[in-house]
Amino acid sequence: MTVPDAAEFCADNKTEPSFNSAMKGSLPETSNAQVTSKCEVDGGRRLTAGSEGESVTFEYTIKVELIGANATDEAASAMKMQALLDETSKIAEAKVAFQDDFMAAIKKMAEEKGETVPDWVSQIVVAEIKPPETISVVDSSGVQLETFTREAIQKVIADAENATTSTTVPVTLPEDGVDNGAVRPMITSLLLLFAAAHLG
Repeated sequence: MTVPDAAEFCADNKTEPSFNSAMKGSLPETSNAQVTSKCEVDGGRRLTAGSEGESVTFEYTIKVELIGANATDEAASAMKMQALLDETSKIAEAKVAFQDDFMAAIKKMAEEKGETVPDWVSQIVVAEIKPPETISVVDSSGVQLETFTREAIQKVIADAENATTSTTVPVTLPEDGVDNGAVRPMITSLLLLFAAAHLG
């Protein structure tokens, strides 16, 4: 992402909350997602759309809690994860729309605070959005269970679709893409952390 003054942009108290609001607003309302982010100055300059600006990067995490069947049924959990990963991919593909939402969120927050909208708002240019490639899963007691790749999630879904007989033993979401046959501990909810994503 390029802005006229990277240090001023990241230091502004509206920048990260507005980013979080724009990202959350881009996800389905039913996901009940929580977004946190950190704006970092890249320390360089780049040319974007014919104009020069300073470069910043956002590292962001999307937190989504699964409850009920979505938490206790492995296939349902995997399908929910896949659906949300698909949504982050759509956001990445529509970076101009996200850019507009981000700028609108900053303007709205400034107005709500009774502050002047910063001049640099209209000069924000989103160069790239990278969707998360892994998901960390935390159980209802706060213990991290595993970290899953997109491929591992897709394997769980495929295995469930190809199953010809039912079983009372849940399929364990594999960390390495290989079903180890282990039984998952009983839980009441899962917290999915779509972390280490990047926007620059």
